[in-house]
Amino acid sequence: MAVDVPGVHKVRDAVKVAKDKKLNLVSGYCFRYSEPNRELAKLVHAGNIGDIYSISTFRLGGELTEKPRQPDWNDLTYQLYNWFFYQRYSGDIIVEQTVHSIDFMNWMLNRGMPKTVSGTGGRQSKPWDKYGNVYDHFAIEFDYGDGVKGFHFGRQQNGTQPRNSVEAVGTKGNMNVGILSSYEIKGQNPWKYSGKMNNMYQTQHDELFRAIRNKEVINDGDFMADSTLLAVWAREAAYTGKIISLDEIENSTKTYGPSSEEYSWEMEIDNARIPRPGLAT
Repeated sequence: MAVDVPGVHKVRDAVKVAKDKKLNLVSGYCFRYSEPNRELAKLVHAGNIGDIYSISTFRLGGELTEKPRQPDWNDLTYQLYNWFFYQRYSGDIIVEQTVHSIDFMNWMLNRGMPKTVSGTGGRQSKPWDKYGNVYDHFAIEFDYGDGVKGFHFGRQQNGTQPRNSVEAVGTKGNMNVGILSSYEIKGQNPWKYSGKMNNMYQTQHDELFRAIRNKEVINDGDFMADSTLLAVWAREAAYTGKIISLDEIENSTKTYGPSSEEYSWEMEIDNARIPRPGLAT
């Protein structure tokens, strides 16, 4: 929903306006509209695996495909067609794609925001003189305090083993999810999803339109903004190599390009360097 913290604050302002006007706001965090995920969340939040003290998410896959430059494209046109390779437009792979796993993590934990975030990341597979300025892997620790930690691993590298999973360890059992394939709780209260798999994207639209017709209100705004901030926060921790607190990230004024009002065909392209923790600002 945003690529930097000032952008997140603008989103939160818009969420408040939507609430005040009783407008529907459905976000792209589609995992929350999956029926097996919803059933699992109810059980986890009811205490079926006890108190969670560790949760890990993996979103590992291949690289995104470049759209080749055409004869009539200038540099800005090329960047916009390949927006996911640039910090300014995508916020890096952790904000653009693997944020869905981070949203799932925070949803299951259901305990607000972490106290600190730290991590690492880098660029191993992509050449440094092509395909923009984003990383191709991240490894992040979210410290919620009281010994509770979340871990996220994201990767876009061709020829590597894919994985899309969420696993939690609790005091009464474990939660194991293979996204779009298996949903299971093991331990004192075993459970396995056996229902039909819904199309979560279609469900989002169905529930939005139904709410509008029935003059009801759905507002995903709070978790939408929080999960976006979590991904931006994680990226900044990896880019800087520092442990960043909630207060520090909430007060960040760093932006990743012009505001939406300043976008034009005459603006400068994204020339930011690939971040090198500890070596450059």
